[in-house]
Amino acid sequence: MKVDHKNKRSVEVFDEEWKSLRYNQTSGLYKRGSFHQVEVFKINRQRVLLEKFENEYGKKVLHCGCGTGQWSLFLAREGYHVVNLDLSQTALDITKEKFEAEGLNGEFIYGDMTSLPFDDNDFDIITSFGVMEHFESITAPMTEMF
Repeated sequence: MKVDHKNKRSVEVFDEEWKSLRYNQTSGLYKRGSFHQVEVFKINRQRVLLEKFENEYGKKVLHCGCGTGQWSLFLAREGYHVVNLDLSQTALDITKEKFEAEGLNGEFIYGDMTSLPFDDNDFDIITSFGVMEHFESITAPMTEMF
């Protein structure tokens, strides 16, 4: 059967990654060397982000729903000025501790992504990962971010 993929390069990249993984009968995880399956997705997401943001180096990023900073830290390490926003003060505190431990600068804002406490066009990039599935309707957060 022939399948028409809109993003052929993504399909090729992930197909190669899947081919390189081996199922570990003991752990029940797919592994490639010391990498777990989750690491494959993390590495590829980082690569795609850098490709998409390549002309935005050093720009101001708003990370909505930053959680404990996994993606914020990555962007800050790459030279972006990251403003972290989350509804959990605990998550923000953890993210701030991680930034400080690595000597990275960032901002940490307690706030709701359905009512952002910023002026329009304050940011060059707005990101959100793993948050939208927690909304009954994504209209409000998407509209606010846009």
